[in-house]
Amino acid sequence: MSEIYDGHTSTLTGDGSNSGWAPEITDITPPTESSEEIDTSHLQTATARTKIAGALTNNEDLTLTINTNPGDTPVIAADNETWTLTFPLLTGELTAAKLEFSGFVKSYAPGTLASNSKLEGTVTLTVSGNVTYTDSTTS
Repeated sequence: MSEIYDGHTSTLTGDGSNSGWAPEITDITPPTESSEEIDTSHLQTATARTKIAGALTNNEDLTLTINTNPGDTPVIAADNETWTLTFPLLTGELTAAKLEFSGFVKSYAPGTLASNSKLEGTVTLTVSGNVTYTDSTTS
Protein backbone atom coordinates (compact mmCIF):
# COMPACT_ATOMS: atom_id res chain seq x y z
CA MET A 1 0.00 0.00 0.00
CA SER A 2 1.33 3.42 -0.93
CA GLU A 3 1.50 6.23 1.56
CA ILE A 4 -0.07 9.59 0.85
CA TYR A 5 2.02 12.65 1.61
CA ASP A 6 0.66 14.46 4.65
CA GLY A 7 -1.74 17.24 3.79
CA HIS A 8 -2.20 16.28 0.14
CA THR A 9 -5.71 15.33 -0.91
CA SER A 10 -7.58 14.95 -4.16
CA THR A 11 -8.59 18.20 -5.84
CA LEU A 12 -11.27 19.00 -8.41
CA THR A 13 -11.14 22.13 -10.53
CA GLY A 14 -13.43 23.41 -13.27
CA ASP A 15 -12.64 26.07 -15.87
CA GLY A 16 -16.09 27.65 -16.21
CA SER A 17 -18.90 28.62 -13.85
CA ASN A 18 -17.36 26.47 -11.10
CA SER A 19 -13.77 27.70 -11.47
CA GLY A 20 -13.76 29.16 -7.94
CA TRP A 21 -15.40 26.17 -6.24
CA ALA A 22 -12.92 24.18 -4.12
CA PRO A 23 -14.58 21.17 -2.48
CA GLU A 24 -12.91 19.20 0.32
CA ILE A 25 -13.16 15.70 -1.17
CA THR A 26 -13.48 12.72 1.18
CA ASP A 27 -14.53 10.01 -1.30
CA ILE A 28 -14.47 9.62 -5.10
CA THR A 29 -16.38 7.31 -7.42
CA PRO A 30 -14.75 7.90 -10.83
CA PRO A 31 -16.84 7.62 -13.99
CA THR A 32 -17.16 4.10 -15.35
CA GLU A 33 -17.56 3.28 -19.02
CA SER A 34 -20.31 1.16 -20.47
CA SER A 35 -21.42 0.33 -23.97
CA GLU A 36 -24.90 0.21 -25.38
CA GLU A 37 -25.92 -3.05 -27.03
CA ILE A 38 -27.46 -3.49 -30.45
CA ASP A 39 -29.34 -6.68 -31.25
CA THR A 40 -28.13 -7.66 -34.76
CA SER A 41 -30.05 -10.93 -34.90
CA HIS A 42 -32.24 -11.71 -37.90
CA LEU A 43 -34.24 -14.64 -39.16
CA GLN A 44 -31.25 -16.10 -40.98
CA THR A 45 -28.79 -15.94 -38.06
CA ALA A 46 -26.82 -19.17 -38.51
CA THR A 47 -26.58 -20.28 -34.88
CA ALA A 48 -30.19 -19.53 -33.88
CA ARG A 49 -28.75 -17.42 -31.07
CA THR A 50 -29.09 -13.73 -30.40
CA LYS A 51 -26.23 -11.70 -31.85
CA ILE A 52 -25.27 -8.55 -29.99
CA ALA A 53 -22.91 -5.81 -31.15
CA GLY A 54 -21.44 -2.98 -29.12
CA ALA A 55 -22.53 0.57 -29.83
CA LEU A 56 -21.59 3.97 -28.45
CA THR A 57 -19.66 4.05 -25.19
CA ASN A 58 -21.21 5.99 -22.33
CA ASN A 59 -19.34 7.52 -19.44
CA GLU A 60 -21.29 7.22 -16.22
CA ASP A 61 -21.39 10.06 -13.67
CA LEU A 62 -18.54 10.98 -11.35
CA THR A 63 -19.68 11.16 -7.72
CA LEU A 64 -17.90 12.90 -4.86
CA THR A 65 -18.49 12.92 -1.14
CA ILE A 66 -17.34 16.25 0.24
CA ASN A 67 -17.14 18.12 3.51
CA THR A 68 -19.94 20.62 3.02
CA ASN A 69 -19.09 24.29 3.30
CA PRO A 70 -22.31 26.32 3.06
CA GLY A 71 -20.36 29.28 1.69
CA ASP A 72 -18.74 27.25 -1.11
CA THR A 73 -21.30 25.42 -3.26
CA PRO A 74 -21.16 24.39 -6.93
CA VAL A 75 -23.19 25.92 -9.76
CA ILE A 76 -25.78 23.33 -10.83
CA ALA A 77 -26.48 22.55 -14.51
CA ALA A 78 -24.16 25.21 -15.88
CA ASP A 79 -22.73 24.71 -19.36
CA ASN A 80 -20.19 21.95 -19.86
CA GLU A 81 -16.76 22.91 -18.61
CA THR A 82 -13.43 21.13 -18.46
CA TRP A 83 -12.89 19.40 -15.12
CA THR A 84 -9.57 18.15 -13.74
CA LEU A 85 -9.56 15.65 -10.88
CA THR A 86 -6.09 15.31 -9.37
CA PHE A 87 -5.53 12.29 -7.13
CA PRO A 88 -3.37 12.34 -3.97
CA LEU A 89 0.38 12.39 -4.51
CA LEU A 90 1.77 9.07 -3.31
CA THR A 91 5.19 8.50 -1.78
CA GLY A 92 7.80 8.39 -4.55
CA GLU A 93 5.69 10.23 -7.11
CA LEU A 94 6.79 13.49 -8.69
CA THR A 95 3.39 14.26 -10.18
CA ALA A 96 0.01 12.86 -9.19
CA ALA A 97 -2.34 10.93 -11.44
CA LYS A 98 -5.29 12.87 -12.82
CA LEU A 99 -8.26 12.66 -15.10
CA GLU A 100 -9.81 15.34 -17.28
CA PHE A 101 -13.25 15.47 -18.82
CA SER A 102 -15.95 17.80 -20.03
CA GLY A 103 -19.16 17.88 -18.03
CA PHE A 104 -21.45 19.73 -15.66
CA VAL A 105 -22.66 19.53 -12.06
CA LYS A 106 -25.82 17.43 -12.22
CA SER A 107 -26.70 17.50 -8.53
CA TYR A 108 -25.56 18.75 -5.14
CA ALA A 109 -26.92 17.48 -1.81
CA PRO A 110 -25.47 19.33 1.18
CA GLY A 111 -26.13 16.39 3.52
CA THR A 112 -27.50 16.12 7.02
CA LEU A 113 -25.75 17.36 10.13
CA ALA A 114 -25.80 14.92 13.03
CA SER A 115 -24.70 16.10 16.46
CA ASN A 116 -20.95 15.82 17.01
CA SER A 117 -20.43 15.03 13.34
CA LYS A 118 -19.22 16.76 10.23
CA LEU A 119 -21.56 17.77 7.44
CA GLU A 120 -20.87 15.58 4.39
CA GLY A 121 -22.53 16.26 1.07
CA THR A 122 -22.67 14.57 -2.30
CA VAL A 123 -21.92 16.08 -5.70
CA THR A 124 -22.63 14.34 -9.00
CA LEU A 125 -21.00 15.46 -12.24
CA THR A 126 -22.27 14.26 -15.60
CA VAL A 127 -19.48 13.41 -18.02
CA SER A 128 -19.76 14.38 -21.69
CA GLY A 129 -17.35 12.83 -24.19
CA ASN A 130 -13.99 11.25 -23.46
CA VAL A 131 -12.24 10.97 -20.11
CA THR A 132 -8.48 11.44 -20.32
CA TYR A 133 -6.41 9.62 -17.69
CA THR A 134 -2.86 10.78 -16.97
CA ASP A 135 -0.61 8.47 -14.96
CA SER A 136 1.53 9.75 -12.13
CA THR A 137 5.27 10.07 -12.68
CA THR A 138 7.92 8.70 -10.36
CA SER A 139 11.48 9.65 -9.60
